[in-house]
Amino acid sequence: MAEPRAAHAGTDLQEVWVIGLAAWVLVIGFSRIYLGVHYLSDVLAGYALGLAWLALCIVTIEEVRVRL
Repeated sequence: MAEPRAAHAGTDLQEVWVIGLAAWVLVIGFSRIYLGVHYLSDVLAGYALGLAWLALCIVTIEEVRVRL
């Protein structure tokens, strides 16, 4: 039997937030290029550094959860 729709409401909202915030980050990054404040390489390096930091944080949090 399928789960009620309400059981997934939090997950759907979380997905909307993640997609919305990711889009916001992209818009801000490319606006910096459009305004001539940064080069494309600066923005791409910032994205890469941000993704590396996010990955490190996720791995660390998962390791802490496993040990608890």
